[in-house]
Amino acid sequence: MSSNNEKSIDLILNLTKSLHNSGTNLLLCPYSLLTTLSMLIAGSRGKTRNELLKVLYSETRLSNDEEIQQFLQKISKKHQEFIETYKNVWHQASMVYCRDDLKLDSSFAQSLTKMFQAQTKQLNFHSIKDSVRIINEDVYKETKGFVENIVNDLDPEIALLLIDAIHFKDIWDKQFDQNKSHLQSFRLSDGKTTVETWMMHQTAIFNYYEYESLNVRAIRLPYRSNQRLAMLIILPSDNGSVDDDGGGDSAIKTLIKQMNQNHLKAILDGMLATAPQKIELSLPRFKISSTHQHLIEHFRQSGLCLLFDQCQADLSAMLTNDDDGIKQQQQQCSNVIENPRLYVSEIMQKAMIEVNEQGTEAIALTKISVRNKRSAEFIEEMICDRPFMFMIILSDPLNILFSGILENPLSS
Repeated sequence: MSSNNEKSIDLILNLTKSLHNSGTNLLLCPYSLLTTLSMLIAGSRGKTRNELLKVLYSETRLSNDEEIQQFLQKISKKHQEFIETYKNVWHQASMVYCRDDLKLDSSFAQSLTKMFQAQTKQLNFHSIKDSVRIINEDVYKETKGFVENIVNDLDPEIALLLIDAIHFKDIWDKQFDQNKSHLQSFRLSDGKTTVETWMMHQTAIFNYYEYESLNVRAIRLPYRSNQRLAMLIILPSDNGSVDDDGGGDSAIKTLIKQMNQNHLKAILDGMLATAPQKIELSLPRFKISSTHQHLIEHFRQSGLCLLFDQCQADLSAMLTNDDDGIKQQQQQCSNVIENPRLYVSEIMQKAMIEVNEQGTEAIALTKISVRNKRSAEFIEEMICDRPFMFMIILSDPLNILFSGILENPLSS
C-alpha cells in the first residue's frame, strides 16, 4: 500500500523472481500483500515491528510509538485516497478473524478499522465447519464470487486470520476491436514450441520505449477510469539462448533475473521523456490463476524473519494482556521476550487475471495465519507473440498493484 519506495519495489521484483518457475505463468498482487503485512505493523512491537518497517518501507528512523503511529497514519491516508479515487474499479476489503476465546486489543482493533477499514469478527475456530463457511462466504462476497474456498480447514489453535480481498475491473482507454482478433502463433520460452492462441490487434498512439540495457521493448496501456492507471508490458526482443539440451536461459528468464527498480524506473522515465508513438500492437488474450501457498520462505530471503519465529516474534499488541489464551509458547521458549503470544505461521495468496479486448479483470486474496517513449513519424510494430512480463501500475508516484509473467496464454 501507499506508493512503493525503492525497497518495496525491489522486494516485489525479488518475490516475482523467487516465485517464477520456467514455463509457468505467474501472477502476484503486491498491493494486497503490503496491505496485510502493514496490518501486522500495527499489532507488533520491538524488533519485530522494526524489521517489518525496514523490509517493507526502508524505514529505520522511527524511534517511538508516536512516530510509528504517525507513519502508519500517513500510509493509511494514501491507501484511503487510492481506494476513494478508484472506487468504481477497485474494491478492497480487509478482514481479521479472532478466535472467540481471545480478545483483540482495543487499540489494535481501532487501528484496523480506522487505518485499513478492516472488519473484525470473533469466531469459534473449534467449530471448524461453521468458521470455514463464514470465512469463505465473506471472501466470496467481497471478490464478487471469483475466489472460493480460501479456507478448507482450520487449526483450532490458530489465534487470528488476517485476510485481504481485492476485485479490480477496468476497461482499456483504447479498446481492441474483437472483429480483428484471430488465431496466431505464440512462441514459448524454449524458442521452439508454438501454440495457437487468440491474438488481439489495434493501431493507436501509446507510450512506448525501447530499453537497450535489457534488450526489451515496453508499452503502457492506460485504463479508462484514470490515465495514471495502466498495464505495463515488457517484451524481450528475442527468445534468448536456450540450446537443444535445454541449457541456457530464455529471454524471459534473463529479464526476470536482471529486472530491478533502477531498470523499471529507467523504462518509465524513458517513456515520459519521449513523445507517444503510433504502435501496431498485437497482444494475446490471456487468463492466469496463481496460488502461492508458502510465501514465508520467500519473505525470509528478503530479510523478514522475526515474524515467523515463535520464540522471538513480538505481536503482543494484537491481544489484550489479560487473555489466558496462549501460554504454552512462553513455557517452551526460555529466552522469549515478555508475553510474545503470537507468531505468523502462514502467508498465502490466490490471484487471478483475465485480459481481453475490453480490458482487465483481476482478483487477489491474501491470507496470513497468526498462530498463538519515441517520435510519432512512423508506425512501430510490437507483436507480443512470446513470453513477457506485465504489471498493473499506478504512476506518479509509482505503485505496483499486480505483477505477472505470461509464458503460455493457453495455460490458465
